Amino acid sequence: MKRICDFATGNVHTIVLIYAIVAVIVWVAVNLYFWKISFDLDREIREEMREYGDCYSDTDEAKFGKHITRLTGFIISIPAAVMWWCTPLIVAGLMIYDKIQEKNPELCGFKADDFDKEENK
Repeated sequence: MKRICDFATGNVHTIVLIYAIVAVIVWVAVNLYFWKISFDLDREIREEMREYGDCYSDTDEAKFGKHITRLTGFIISIPAAVMWWCTPLIVAGLMIYDKIQEKNPELCGFKADDFDKEENK
Protein backbone atom coordinates (compact mmCIF):
# COMPACT_ATOMS: atom_id res chain seq x y z
CA MET A 1 0.00 0.00 0.00
CA LYS A 2 2.88 2.31 0.78
CA ARG A 3 4.32 1.77 -2.70
CA ILE A 4 0.99 2.72 -4.30
CA CYS A 5 0.74 5.88 -2.21
CA ASP A 6 4.36 6.78 -2.98
CA PHE A 7 3.74 6.26 -6.69
CA ALA A 8 0.53 8.35 -6.62
CA THR A 9 2.08 11.23 -4.71
CA GLY A 10 5.29 11.16 -6.73
CA ASN A 11 3.48 11.21 -10.08
CA VAL A 12 0.43 13.31 -9.21
CA HIS A 13 1.15 15.91 -11.90
CA THR A 14 1.41 13.28 -14.63
CA ILE A 15 -1.74 11.51 -13.43
CA VAL A 16 -3.73 14.78 -13.34
CA LEU A 17 -2.42 15.75 -16.79
CA ILE A 18 -3.46 12.40 -18.29
CA TYR A 19 -6.86 12.65 -16.60
CA ALA A 20 -7.39 16.17 -17.98
CA ILE A 21 -6.28 15.25 -21.51
CA VAL A 22 -8.62 12.26 -21.69
CA ALA A 23 -11.45 14.33 -20.17
CA VAL A 24 -11.05 16.96 -22.91
CA ILE A 25 -10.98 14.25 -25.58
CA VAL A 26 -14.20 12.70 -24.19
CA TRP A 27 -15.87 16.13 -23.97
CA VAL A 28 -15.01 16.95 -27.58
CA ALA A 29 -16.04 13.48 -28.81
CA VAL A 30 -19.47 13.64 -27.13
CA ASN A 31 -20.08 17.16 -28.43
CA LEU A 32 -19.05 16.18 -31.96
CA TYR A 33 -21.36 13.17 -31.83
CA PHE A 34 -24.36 15.32 -30.89
CA TRP A 35 -23.42 17.96 -33.50
CA LYS A 36 -23.38 15.17 -36.09
CA ILE A 37 -26.84 14.13 -34.93
CA SER A 38 -28.07 17.72 -35.30
CA PHE A 39 -26.68 17.94 -38.86
CA ASP A 40 -28.33 14.62 -39.73
CA LEU A 41 -31.60 15.97 -38.33
CA ASP A 42 -31.23 19.11 -40.44
CA ARG A 43 -30.53 17.07 -43.56
CA GLU A 44 -33.52 14.84 -42.88
CA ILE A 45 -35.83 17.83 -42.45
CA ARG A 46 -34.55 19.41 -45.67
CA GLU A 47 -35.31 16.18 -47.54
CA GLU A 48 -38.83 16.20 -46.14
CA MET A 49 -39.26 19.84 -47.19
CA ARG A 50 -38.20 18.94 -50.73
CA GLU A 51 -40.52 15.95 -50.76
CA TYR A 52 -43.62 17.78 -49.51
CA GLY A 53 -42.91 21.15 -51.09
CA ASP A 54 -44.89 24.03 -49.67
CA CYS A 55 -46.99 21.79 -47.41
CA TYR A 56 -44.12 21.25 -45.01
CA SER A 57 -42.71 24.46 -43.54
CA ASP A 58 -41.78 23.72 -39.93
CA THR A 59 -38.39 25.39 -40.12
CA ASP A 60 -38.71 26.91 -36.65
CA GLU A 61 -39.27 23.45 -35.18
CA ALA A 62 -36.28 22.16 -37.13
CA LYS A 63 -34.05 24.90 -35.74
CA PHE A 64 -35.38 24.28 -32.26
CA GLY A 65 -34.65 20.56 -32.60
CA LYS A 66 -31.09 21.25 -33.74
CA HIS A 67 -30.46 23.59 -30.83
CA ILE A 68 -31.98 21.22 -28.28
CA THR A 69 -29.85 18.37 -29.65
CA ARG A 70 -26.70 20.45 -29.34
CA LEU A 71 -27.64 21.66 -25.85
CA THR A 72 -28.36 18.09 -24.74
CA GLY A 73 -24.96 17.01 -26.06
CA PHE A 74 -23.26 19.82 -24.18
CA ILE A 75 -25.05 18.94 -20.93
CA ILE A 76 -24.25 15.23 -21.28
CA SER A 77 -20.62 15.87 -22.26
CA ILE A 78 -19.71 17.61 -19.01
CA PRO A 79 -20.39 14.69 -16.62
CA ALA A 80 -19.09 12.27 -19.26
CA ALA A 81 -15.79 14.16 -19.33
CA VAL A 82 -15.53 14.35 -15.56
CA MET A 83 -16.39 10.69 -15.04
CA TRP A 84 -14.73 9.20 -18.12
CA TRP A 85 -12.90 6.60 -16.11
CA CYS A 86 -16.07 5.11 -14.61
CA THR A 87 -18.04 4.79 -17.85
CA PRO A 88 -16.53 1.37 -18.70
CA LEU A 89 -17.22 0.27 -15.11
CA ILE A 90 -20.87 1.32 -15.39
CA VAL A 91 -21.30 -0.44 -18.73
CA ALA A 92 -19.60 -3.60 -17.42
CA GLY A 93 -21.78 -3.51 -14.30
CA LEU A 94 -24.95 -3.20 -16.38
CA MET A 95 -23.85 -6.11 -18.57
CA ILE A 96 -23.18 -8.28 -15.50
CA TYR A 97 -26.54 -7.25 -14.02
CA ASP A 98 -28.26 -8.25 -17.28
CA LYS A 99 -26.60 -11.67 -17.26
CA ILE A 100 -27.62 -12.23 -13.63
CA GLN A 101 -31.17 -11.13 -14.40
CA GLU A 102 -31.39 -13.56 -17.34
CA LYS A 103 -30.18 -16.53 -15.28
CA ASN A 104 -31.86 -15.69 -11.95
CA PRO A 105 -34.79 -13.32 -12.48
CA GLU A 106 -36.05 -13.87 -8.93
CA LEU A 107 -32.97 -12.07 -7.57
CA CYS A 108 -33.82 -8.89 -9.49
CA GLY A 109 -37.57 -8.74 -8.86
CA PHE A 110 -40.60 -9.59 -10.94
CA LYS A 111 -40.69 -9.87 -14.69
CA ALA A 112 -43.44 -8.25 -16.78
CA ASP A 113 -45.07 -11.66 -17.31
CA ASP A 114 -45.42 -12.10 -13.55
CA PHE A 115 -47.36 -8.83 -13.28
CA ASP A 116 -49.73 -9.94 -16.05
CA LYS A 117 -50.33 -13.29 -14.30
CA GLU A 118 -51.15 -11.53 -11.00
CA GLU A 119 -53.60 -9.14 -12.68
CA ASN A 120 -55.48 -12.01 -14.36
CA LYS A 121 -56.02 -13.86 -11.06
